[in-house]
Amino acid sequence: MATIPRHIFLASLGNPAPYANTLHSAGHILLDALSSHLNLPPLSNNNLCFKSGLSTSSSSDPEFGLTLWQSPTQMNVSGKPLVQAWKSYLSRLPADTRSAAKLYILHDELEARLGKIKIRHTGSVKGHNGLKSVISAFGGKQDCFSRVGIGIGRPESRDPEDVSRYVLSACRPHELVAIRGAAAEVAAKLLEIG
Repeated sequence: MATIPRHIFLASLGNPAPYANTLHSAGHILLDALSSHLNLPPLSNNNLCFKSGLSTSSSSDPEFGLTLWQSPTQMNVSGKPLVQAWKSYLSRLPADTRSAAKLYILHDELEARLGKIKIRHTGSVKGHNGLKSVISAFGGKQDCFSRVGIGIGRPESRDPEDVSRYVLSACRPHELVAIRGAAAEVAAKLLEIG
């Protein structure tokens, strides 16, 4: 019996300029680093992406495919474009392989130390508005995707304004190194899961 090819669609949540290099855009930063780590073509625009970044692997394993997609919108309204891109991606796969396709979403994780990776298949989104938008766009369902959180740490204060200032602050050099440095771990976990 032939194996069904595995396809992973890895989408990142973040913000466009002027917030592109902030902690809240850690998902985008990590996706770019992952693309480089895997020697994939640079993210580029294409119809599937609705003017967001897209890169598809040309893996030596014909049973495994990885597509990277970067949300082009503000974090809090990323759900609809992500679901549209996912459906477009699925429609391009051979019908007999669609059920094996998996959607993973890269996002910043306030409750994890800087650079730590957390993979979750269900559970609370802990107030993450980007993930709330995605769940809403999937009609309230959380079982349509898995989450890959990249830790950004959190400020000592729990005040919403302080937290907002923290996540929208520009990444410092050591934070960029920690976020980008997680690319090898994410790649290994996706290959293991995929």
